[in-house]
Amino acid sequence: MDNFFATDRKLTAKNLAAILLLAAAARFALLLALGPQAELDTGPYLDGARLLLETGSFSEVDAVTGQLTPFAYRMPLFHAFAAGLMQVFGADIAWPLALANILFSVAAIPLAMVVLYAAAGPAAAVAAGYLMAIAPNSVFNSVLLLTDSMFAFFSAVSFIAGLQALKNRSGARFFLWGAAIGLCVMIRPILQYYFIVPPLLLFSPLFRAEWRARARYCALVLLGMAVFMAPWVARNSLQLGFVGLETNQGVNTLVSTIHLVRPSTPEQALADPRLAAVRDIVARHTGALEAEAEARAALKLTPVEASAYLKRLGVEVILQNPLRVPRLYLRNAVNIVTSPSAFMELAARLSGKTTAVFPHISVALQNRDWRTLAVNLGPRLLLALLFLVCAPLGVRLLWRNADADRKLAIALLLATTVYTVGLTSMVAGYDRYRLPLEPFLLGFAAVWLLSLRARGRAPAGEK
Repeated sequence: MDNFFATDRKLTAKNLAAILLLAAAARFALLLALGPQAELDTGPYLDGARLLLETGSFSEVDAVTGQLTPFAYRMPLFHAFAAGLMQVFGADIAWPLALANILFSVAAIPLAMVVLYAAAGPAAAVAAGYLMAIAPNSVFNSVLLLTDSMFAFFSAVSFIAGLQALKNRSGARFFLWGAAIGLCVMIRPILQYYFIVPPLLLFSPLFRAEWRARARYCALVLLGMAVFMAPWVARNSLQLGFVGLETNQGVNTLVSTIHLVRPSTPEQALADPRLAAVRDIVARHTGALEAEAEARAALKLTPVEASAYLKRLGVEVILQNPLRVPRLYLRNAVNIVTSPSAFMELAARLSGKTTAVFPHISVALQNRDWRTLAVNLGPRLLLALLFLVCAPLGVRLLWRNADADRKLAIALLLATTVYTVGLTSMVAGYDRYRLPLEPFLLGFAAVWLLSLRARGRAPAGEK
Protein backbone atom coordinates (compact mmCIF):
# COMPACT_ATOMS: atom_id res chain seq x y z
CA MET A 1 0.00 0.00 0.00
CA ASP A 2 2.86 2.42 0.75
CA ASN A 3 4.24 1.74 -2.72
CA PHE A 4 0.84 2.57 -4.18
CA PHE A 5 0.86 6.00 -2.58
CA ALA A 6 4.38 6.63 -3.84
CA THR A 7 4.11 5.32 -7.39
CA ASP A 8 1.65 7.82 -8.78
CA ARG A 9 1.79 11.62 -8.95
CA LYS A 10 3.64 13.35 -6.14
CA LEU A 11 2.47 16.44 -4.31
CA THR A 12 5.08 18.68 -5.97
CA ALA A 13 5.24 22.42 -6.63
CA LYS A 14 4.83 21.67 -10.35
CA ASN A 15 1.60 19.76 -9.80
CA LEU A 16 0.28 22.37 -7.39
CA ALA A 17 1.00 25.20 -9.83
CA ALA A 18 -0.74 23.32 -12.65
CA ILE A 19 -3.79 22.69 -10.46
CA LEU A 20 -4.04 26.32 -9.37
CA LEU A 21 -3.68 27.61 -12.94
CA LEU A 22 -6.33 25.18 -14.18
CA ALA A 23 -8.69 26.13 -11.35
CA ALA A 24 -8.23 29.85 -11.90
CA ALA A 25 -8.65 29.51 -15.67
CA ALA A 26 -11.90 27.53 -15.34
CA ARG A 27 -13.42 30.02 -12.91
CA PHE A 28 -12.35 33.19 -14.68
CA ALA A 29 -13.56 31.77 -17.99
CA LEU A 30 -17.00 31.13 -16.51
CA LEU A 31 -17.08 34.59 -14.93
CA LEU A 32 -16.26 36.20 -18.27
CA ALA A 33 -18.88 34.08 -20.02
CA LEU A 34 -21.72 34.65 -17.54
CA GLY A 35 -20.75 37.51 -15.28
CA PRO A 36 -21.52 37.41 -11.53
CA GLN A 37 -24.51 35.17 -10.87
CA ALA A 38 -27.30 35.81 -8.36
CA GLU A 39 -29.61 33.38 -6.57
CA LEU A 40 -32.75 33.92 -4.51
CA ASP A 41 -30.72 34.45 -1.32
CA THR A 42 -28.33 36.94 -2.91
CA GLY A 43 -30.67 39.92 -2.49
CA PRO A 44 -31.26 39.45 1.27
CA TYR A 45 -27.55 38.98 1.90
CA LEU A 46 -26.60 42.15 0.03
CA ASP A 47 -29.49 44.11 1.58
CA GLY A 48 -28.21 43.11 5.00
CA ALA A 49 -24.72 44.26 4.06
CA ARG A 50 -26.02 47.64 2.88
CA LEU A 51 -27.96 48.16 6.10
CA LEU A 52 -24.90 47.18 8.12
CA LEU A 53 -22.87 49.78 6.26
CA GLU A 54 -25.54 52.44 6.68
CA THR A 55 -26.58 51.79 10.28
CA GLY A 56 -23.59 50.06 11.80
CA SER A 57 -25.81 47.22 13.04
CA PHE A 58 -27.06 43.88 11.78
CA SER A 59 -30.64 44.73 10.96
CA GLU A 60 -33.43 44.29 8.43
CA VAL A 61 -36.64 45.97 7.38
CA ASP A 62 -39.25 43.73 8.97
CA ALA A 63 -41.64 42.39 6.34
CA VAL A 64 -44.59 42.60 8.75
CA THR A 65 -44.04 45.90 10.54
CA GLY A 66 -41.98 47.71 7.92
CA GLN A 67 -39.67 48.86 10.73
CA LEU A 68 -35.91 48.51 10.93
CA THR A 69 -35.27 45.74 13.45
CA PRO A 70 -32.32 43.58 14.59
CA PHE A 71 -32.11 40.34 12.69
CA ALA A 72 -30.63 36.90 13.27
CA TYR A 73 -32.06 35.03 10.28
CA ARG A 74 -28.58 34.54 8.83
CA MET A 75 -25.08 34.53 10.26
CA PRO A 76 -23.18 37.83 10.30
CA LEU A 77 -19.70 37.29 8.85
CA PHE A 78 -20.61 37.24 5.15
CA HIS A 79 -22.70 40.38 5.65
CA ALA A 80 -19.71 42.06 7.29
CA PHE A 81 -17.42 40.94 4.46
CA ALA A 82 -19.83 42.23 1.81
CA ALA A 83 -20.24 45.50 3.71
CA GLY A 84 -16.46 45.88 3.69
CA LEU A 85 -16.43 45.44 -0.08
CA MET A 86 -19.17 48.08 -0.38
CA GLN A 87 -17.09 50.45 1.72
CA VAL A 88 -14.24 50.09 -0.77
CA PHE A 89 -15.99 49.61 -4.14
CA GLY A 90 -19.38 51.26 -3.65
CA ALA A 91 -22.89 49.84 -3.47
CA ASP A 92 -22.58 47.57 -6.53
CA ILE A 93 -20.16 44.82 -5.49
CA ALA A 94 -21.24 42.11 -7.93
CA TRP A 95 -17.84 41.90 -9.64
CA PRO A 96 -15.66 42.42 -6.55
CA LEU A 97 -17.66 39.80 -4.64
CA ALA A 98 -17.48 37.33 -7.54
CA LEU A 99 -13.71 37.84 -7.78
CA ALA A 100 -13.37 37.35 -4.02
CA ASN A 101 -15.38 34.13 -4.22
CA ILE A 102 -13.10 32.90 -7.02
CA LEU A 103 -10.09 33.55 -4.80
CA PHE A 104 -11.76 31.64 -1.94
CA SER A 105 -12.62 28.79 -4.31
CA VAL A 106 -9.12 28.49 -5.77
CA ALA A 107 -7.38 28.88 -2.40
CA ALA A 108 -9.53 26.14 -0.85
CA ILE A 109 -8.08 23.54 -3.23
CA PRO A 110 -4.49 23.43 -1.92
CA LEU A 111 -5.81 23.49 1.65
CA ALA A 112 -8.01 20.48 0.90
CA MET A 113 -5.04 18.78 -0.74
CA VAL A 114 -3.01 19.21 2.45
CA VAL A 115 -5.79 17.50 4.40
CA LEU A 116 -6.03 14.71 1.83
CA TYR A 117 -2.26 14.26 1.90
CA ALA A 118 -2.55 13.45 5.60
CA ALA A 119 -5.59 11.21 5.18
CA ALA A 120 -4.97 9.47 1.84
CA GLY A 121 -1.46 10.24 0.58
CA PRO A 122 -0.01 12.32 -2.25
CA ALA A 123 -1.54 10.45 -5.18
CA ALA A 124 -5.11 10.94 -3.94
CA ALA A 125 -4.38 14.56 -2.99
CA VAL A 126 -3.11 15.40 -6.48
CA ALA A 127 -5.92 13.53 -8.23
CA ALA A 128 -8.54 15.29 -6.12
CA GLY A 129 -6.81 18.62 -6.75
CA TYR A 130 -7.09 18.25 -10.51
CA LEU A 131 -10.72 17.12 -10.20
CA MET A 132 -11.63 20.04 -7.93
CA ALA A 133 -10.01 22.45 -10.35
CA ILE A 134 -12.69 21.65 -12.92
CA ALA A 135 -15.51 20.24 -10.75
CA PRO A 136 -18.79 21.92 -11.88
CA ASN A 137 -19.99 22.31 -8.28
CA SER A 138 -16.90 24.26 -7.24
CA VAL A 139 -16.54 26.20 -10.50
CA PHE A 140 -20.19 27.30 -10.64
CA ASN A 141 -20.37 28.28 -6.97
CA SER A 142 -17.30 30.47 -7.41
CA VAL A 143 -19.26 32.95 -9.56
CA LEU A 144 -22.38 32.89 -7.36
CA LEU A 145 -22.90 35.90 -5.10
CA LEU A 146 -23.39 33.73 -2.02
CA THR A 147 -21.52 32.39 1.01
CA ASP A 148 -20.60 28.91 -0.23
CA SER A 149 -17.08 29.50 -1.58
CA MET A 150 -16.13 31.49 1.51
CA PHE A 151 -17.56 28.77 3.76
CA ALA A 152 -15.71 26.01 1.87
CA PHE A 153 -12.41 27.87 2.25
CA PHE A 154 -12.73 28.36 6.01
CA SER A 155 -14.01 24.81 6.41
CA ALA A 156 -10.74 23.60 4.86
CA VAL A 157 -8.88 25.83 7.34
CA SER A 158 -10.77 24.18 10.20
CA PHE A 159 -9.90 20.69 8.91
CA ILE A 160 -6.20 21.58 8.84
CA ALA A 161 -6.48 23.02 12.35
CA GLY A 162 -8.17 19.82 13.50
CA LEU A 163 -5.53 17.57 11.98
CA GLN A 164 -2.74 19.65 13.52
CA ALA A 165 -4.40 19.43 16.94
CA LEU A 166 -5.02 15.68 16.74
CA LYS A 167 -1.46 15.00 15.62
CA ASN A 168 0.60 17.45 17.69
CA ARG A 169 -1.61 17.59 20.79
CA SER A 170 -1.02 21.00 22.32
CA GLY A 171 -3.61 23.04 24.15
CA ALA A 172 -3.11 26.00 21.84
CA ARG A 173 -3.78 23.88 18.75
CA PHE A 174 -7.02 22.49 20.15
CA PHE A 175 -8.14 26.01 21.03
CA LEU A 176 -7.35 27.16 17.48
CA TRP A 177 -9.29 24.21 16.09
CA GLY A 178 -12.35 25.31 18.03
CA ALA A 179 -11.83 28.92 16.94
CA ALA A 180 -11.67 27.84 13.29
CA ILE A 181 -14.94 25.93 13.70
CA GLY A 182 -16.55 28.95 15.38
CA LEU A 183 -15.41 31.17 12.52
CA CYS A 184 -17.12 28.82 10.06
CA VAL A 185 -20.33 28.98 12.09
CA MET A 186 -20.30 32.76 11.77
CA ILE A 187 -20.48 32.32 7.98
CA ARG A 188 -23.09 29.56 7.84
CA PRO A 189 -24.78 27.87 10.81
CA ILE A 190 -24.32 24.31 9.51
CA LEU A 191 -21.53 23.63 12.02
CA GLN A 192 -23.32 25.04 15.07
CA TYR A 193 -23.79 21.53 16.48
CA TYR A 194 -20.32 20.37 15.41
CA PHE A 195 -19.19 20.50 19.03
CA ILE A 196 -20.29 16.85 19.22
CA VAL A 197 -17.62 15.71 16.71
CA PRO A 198 -14.34 16.59 18.52
CA PRO A 199 -15.34 14.75 21.73
CA LEU A 200 -16.30 11.68 19.69
CA LEU A 201 -12.82 11.66 18.16
CA LEU A 202 -10.95 12.52 21.37
CA PHE A 203 -12.72 9.87 23.44
CA SER A 204 -12.46 7.19 20.76
CA PRO A 205 -9.83 4.41 20.91
CA LEU A 206 -8.07 6.08 17.96
CA PHE A 207 -6.90 8.96 20.17
CA ARG A 208 -4.57 7.64 22.85
CA ALA A 209 -4.26 9.91 25.85
CA GLU A 210 -5.17 10.05 29.52
CA TRP A 211 -8.79 10.82 30.30
CA ARG A 212 -7.84 14.07 31.99
CA ALA A 213 -5.98 15.20 28.86
CA ARG A 214 -8.90 14.23 26.63
CA ALA A 215 -11.30 16.26 28.77
CA ARG A 216 -8.94 19.24 28.74
CA TYR A 217 -8.61 19.14 24.96
CA CYS A 218 -12.38 18.95 24.55
CA ALA A 219 -12.83 21.95 26.82
CA LEU A 220 -10.30 23.93 24.79
CA VAL A 221 -12.07 23.12 21.51
CA LEU A 222 -15.39 24.28 22.99
CA LEU A 223 -13.75 27.41 24.38
CA GLY A 224 -12.35 28.21 20.94
CA MET A 225 -15.79 27.84 19.38
CA ALA A 226 -17.29 30.07 22.06
CA VAL A 227 -14.89 32.91 21.20
CA PHE A 228 -16.86 33.49 18.00
CA MET A 229 -20.27 32.06 18.86
CA ALA A 230 -20.90 33.40 22.39
CA PRO A 231 -20.85 37.13 21.48
CA TRP A 232 -23.43 36.58 18.73
CA VAL A 233 -25.66 34.56 21.08
CA ALA A 234 -25.34 37.29 23.72
CA ARG A 235 -26.25 39.94 21.15
CA ASN A 236 -29.30 37.95 20.05
CA SER A 237 -30.38 37.51 23.66
CA LEU A 238 -30.10 41.22 24.41
CA GLN A 239 -31.61 42.57 21.20
CA LEU A 240 -34.15 39.89 20.27
CA GLY A 241 -34.78 37.97 23.49
CA PHE A 242 -33.59 34.89 21.64
CA VAL A 243 -30.90 32.60 23.04
CA GLY A 244 -29.47 31.02 19.92
CA LEU A 245 -27.59 31.68 16.71
CA GLU A 246 -30.24 32.09 14.02
CA THR A 247 -34.01 32.16 13.61
CA ASN A 248 -34.06 30.18 10.37
CA GLN A 249 -34.31 26.88 12.23
CA GLY A 250 -38.11 26.94 12.28
CA VAL A 251 -38.33 27.01 8.50
CA ASN A 252 -35.64 24.35 8.14
CA THR A 253 -37.50 21.85 10.32
CA LEU A 254 -40.46 21.96 7.94
CA VAL A 255 -38.86 22.31 4.50
CA SER A 256 -39.22 18.61 3.72
CA THR A 257 -42.13 17.71 5.99
CA ILE A 258 -44.60 20.58 5.66
CA HIS A 259 -46.92 18.37 3.61
CA LEU A 260 -47.33 16.18 6.71
CA VAL A 261 -48.73 19.01 8.86
CA ARG A 262 -52.45 18.58 9.45
CA PRO A 263 -55.04 21.15 10.62
CA SER A 264 -55.52 21.43 14.35
CA THR A 265 -57.98 19.19 16.15
CA PRO A 266 -60.44 20.76 18.62
CA GLU A 267 -58.32 19.41 21.46
CA GLN A 268 -55.17 21.05 20.05
CA ALA A 269 -56.98 24.35 19.53
CA LEU A 270 -58.16 24.29 23.14
CA ALA A 271 -54.76 23.33 24.54
CA ASP A 272 -52.75 26.02 22.70
CA PRO A 273 -54.82 28.38 20.52
CA ARG A 274 -51.80 30.31 19.25
CA LEU A 275 -49.93 27.21 18.13
CA ALA A 276 -53.14 25.85 16.62
CA ALA A 277 -53.55 29.01 14.55
CA VAL A 278 -50.00 28.65 13.24
CA ARG A 279 -50.59 24.96 12.55
CA ASP A 280 -53.72 25.71 10.52
CA ILE A 281 -51.87 28.28 8.41
CA VAL A 282 -48.91 25.95 7.82
CA ALA A 283 -51.26 23.10 6.85
CA ARG A 284 -52.56 25.19 3.94
CA HIS A 285 -49.12 25.67 2.42
CA THR A 286 -46.62 23.55 0.51
CA GLY A 287 -43.68 25.88 1.13
CA ALA A 288 -42.25 26.63 4.58
CA LEU A 289 -41.14 30.17 3.73
CA GLU A 290 -44.60 31.12 2.47
CA ALA A 291 -46.19 29.57 5.55
CA GLU A 292 -43.86 31.52 7.85
CA ALA A 293 -44.64 34.78 6.05
CA GLU A 294 -48.42 34.30 6.30
CA ALA A 295 -48.26 33.23 9.94
CA ARG A 296 -46.22 36.30 10.83
CA ALA A 297 -48.53 38.65 8.95
CA ALA A 298 -51.81 37.11 10.14
CA LEU A 299 -50.84 36.60 13.78
CA LYS A 300 -48.41 39.53 14.16
CA LEU A 301 -45.58 37.24 15.21
CA THR A 302 -42.00 38.37 15.66
CA PRO A 303 -39.32 36.39 13.76
CA VAL A 304 -38.33 34.72 17.02
CA GLU A 305 -41.91 33.69 17.82
CA ALA A 306 -42.51 32.40 14.29
CA SER A 307 -39.32 30.34 14.39
CA ALA A 308 -40.24 28.84 17.76
CA TYR A 309 -43.72 27.82 16.59
CA LEU A 310 -42.44 26.31 13.35
CA LYS A 311 -39.80 24.33 15.25
CA ARG A 312 -42.49 22.94 17.54
CA LEU A 313 -44.50 21.88 14.49
CA GLY A 314 -41.41 20.34 12.93
CA VAL A 315 -40.75 18.24 16.02
CA GLU A 316 -44.44 17.36 16.18
CA VAL A 317 -44.37 16.03 12.62
CA ILE A 318 -41.29 13.91 13.37
CA LEU A 319 -42.91 12.37 16.45
CA GLN A 320 -46.17 11.69 14.62
CA ASN A 321 -44.44 10.09 11.60
CA PRO A 322 -41.58 8.01 13.03
CA LEU A 323 -41.31 5.83 9.92
CA ARG A 324 -42.13 8.25 7.13
CA VAL A 325 -39.89 11.17 8.14
CA PRO A 326 -36.64 9.13 8.30
CA ARG A 327 -37.33 7.93 4.74
CA LEU A 328 -37.70 11.55 3.61
CA TYR A 329 -34.43 12.48 5.31
CA LEU A 330 -32.67 9.50 3.74
CA ARG A 331 -33.90 10.58 0.32
CA ASN A 332 -32.61 14.09 0.98
CA ALA A 333 -29.22 12.76 2.12
CA VAL A 334 -28.79 10.73 -1.06
CA ASN A 335 -29.80 13.75 -3.11
CA ILE A 336 -27.26 15.98 -1.36
CA VAL A 337 -24.48 13.52 -2.17
CA THR A 338 -25.54 12.94 -5.78
CA SER A 339 -27.27 16.21 -6.73
CA PRO A 340 -26.34 17.40 -10.26
CA SER A 341 -27.69 20.93 -9.73
CA ALA A 342 -24.42 22.58 -10.73
CA PHE A 343 -24.37 20.66 -14.02
CA MET A 344 -27.95 21.75 -14.72
CA GLU A 345 -27.32 25.35 -13.72
CA LEU A 346 -24.26 25.55 -15.96
CA ALA A 347 -26.07 24.01 -18.91
CA ALA A 348 -29.06 26.31 -18.43
CA ARG A 349 -27.19 29.57 -17.85
CA LEU A 350 -24.63 28.99 -20.59
CA SER A 351 -27.53 28.42 -22.98
CA GLY A 352 -29.21 31.63 -21.79
CA LYS A 353 -32.14 29.81 -20.21
CA THR A 354 -33.24 28.86 -16.71
CA THR A 355 -33.38 25.49 -15.00
CA ALA A 356 -37.13 25.49 -15.68
CA VAL A 357 -36.22 23.97 -19.06
CA PHE A 358 -35.34 20.75 -17.22
CA PRO A 359 -38.46 18.78 -16.22
CA HIS A 360 -38.53 16.07 -13.57
CA ILE A 361 -36.73 12.86 -14.50
CA SER A 362 -39.98 10.85 -14.59
CA VAL A 363 -41.48 13.37 -17.02
CA ALA A 364 -38.34 13.33 -19.13
CA LEU A 365 -38.47 9.54 -19.34
CA GLN A 366 -42.11 9.59 -20.44
CA ASN A 367 -41.41 12.27 -23.05
CA ARG A 368 -38.07 10.80 -24.09
CA ASP A 369 -36.39 14.08 -23.28
CA TRP A 370 -32.83 12.96 -23.85
CA ARG A 371 -31.37 16.42 -23.12
CA THR A 372 -32.76 16.41 -19.60
CA LEU A 373 -31.65 12.85 -19.00
CA ALA A 374 -28.15 13.65 -20.20
CA VAL A 375 -27.79 16.78 -18.03
CA ASN A 376 -29.58 15.46 -14.94
CA LEU A 377 -29.49 11.70 -14.81
CA GLY A 378 -26.07 11.31 -16.43
CA PRO A 379 -24.13 13.38 -13.85
CA ARG A 380 -26.28 11.96 -11.04
CA LEU A 381 -25.27 8.42 -11.95
CA LEU A 382 -21.62 9.43 -12.23
CA LEU A 383 -21.70 11.12 -8.82
CA ALA A 384 -23.46 8.12 -7.28
CA LEU A 385 -20.71 5.86 -8.66
CA LEU A 386 -17.94 8.12 -7.36
CA PHE A 387 -19.36 9.07 -3.97
CA LEU A 388 -21.54 6.08 -3.00
CA VAL A 389 -19.42 3.28 -4.46
CA CYS A 390 -15.81 4.28 -5.13
CA ALA A 391 -15.37 6.58 -2.12
CA PRO A 392 -16.50 4.00 0.49
CA LEU A 393 -14.27 1.40 -1.16
CA GLY A 394 -11.39 3.86 -1.04
CA VAL A 395 -11.99 4.51 2.67
CA ARG A 396 -12.04 0.77 3.32
CA LEU A 397 -8.77 0.33 1.46
CA LEU A 398 -7.14 3.20 3.31
CA TRP A 399 -8.38 2.13 6.73
CA ARG A 400 -7.02 -1.41 6.40
CA ASN A 401 -3.51 -0.11 5.75
CA ALA A 402 -3.46 3.11 7.79
CA ASP A 403 -1.39 3.94 10.84
CA ALA A 404 -2.87 5.69 13.90
CA ASP A 405 -2.36 9.24 12.59
CA ARG A 406 -3.90 8.47 9.22
CA LYS A 407 -6.88 6.73 10.84
CA LEU A 408 -7.55 9.82 12.94
CA ALA A 409 -7.43 11.98 9.80
CA ILE A 410 -9.81 9.64 7.98
CA ALA A 411 -12.13 9.55 11.00
CA LEU A 412 -12.22 13.36 11.13
CA LEU A 413 -13.30 13.58 7.48
CA LEU A 414 -15.82 10.75 7.80
CA ALA A 415 -17.35 12.20 10.97
CA THR A 416 -17.64 15.61 9.30
CA THR A 417 -19.27 14.07 6.23
CA VAL A 418 -21.80 12.11 8.28
CA TYR A 419 -22.54 15.16 10.45
CA THR A 420 -22.99 17.55 7.50
CA VAL A 421 -25.10 15.24 5.35
CA GLY A 422 -27.14 14.10 8.34
CA LEU A 423 -27.95 17.62 9.49
CA THR A 424 -28.66 19.09 6.05
CA SER A 425 -30.85 16.12 5.11
CA MET A 426 -33.61 17.84 7.06
CA VAL A 427 -34.05 20.01 3.97
CA ALA A 428 -34.37 19.00 0.32
CA GLY A 429 -30.73 19.95 -0.17
CA TYR A 430 -28.52 20.00 -3.21
CA ASP A 431 -24.85 20.01 -4.14
CA ARG A 432 -23.99 23.37 -2.53
CA TYR A 433 -24.28 21.63 0.84
CA ARG A 434 -21.59 19.11 -0.04
CA LEU A 435 -19.15 21.69 -1.42
CA PRO A 436 -16.78 21.60 1.61
CA LEU A 437 -16.89 17.78 1.53
CA GLU A 438 -16.42 17.28 -2.18
CA PRO A 439 -12.58 17.33 -2.21
CA PHE A 440 -12.49 14.50 0.31
CA LEU A 441 -15.16 12.45 -1.42
CA LEU A 442 -13.22 12.83 -4.66
CA GLY A 443 -9.98 11.96 -2.89
CA PHE A 444 -11.39 8.79 -1.37
CA ALA A 445 -12.83 7.79 -4.74
CA ALA A 446 -9.43 8.45 -6.32
CA VAL A 447 -7.78 6.08 -3.83
CA TRP A 448 -9.92 3.21 -5.08
CA LEU A 449 -9.56 4.07 -8.76
CA LEU A 450 -5.79 4.52 -8.50
CA SER A 451 -5.49 1.24 -6.62
CA LEU A 452 -7.16 -0.52 -9.55
CA ARG A 453 -4.64 1.09 -11.88
CA ALA A 454 -1.76 0.12 -9.61
CA ARG A 455 -2.94 -3.49 -9.42
CA GLY A 456 -3.29 -3.57 -13.17
CA ARG A 457 0.35 -2.53 -13.60
CA ALA A 458 1.75 -4.83 -10.90
CA PRO A 459 3.38 -8.17 -11.79
CA ALA A 460 1.01 -11.11 -11.48
CA GLY A 461 2.65 -12.40 -8.31
CA GLU A 462 2.21 -9.05 -6.52
CA LYS A 463 -1.53 -8.52 -7.16
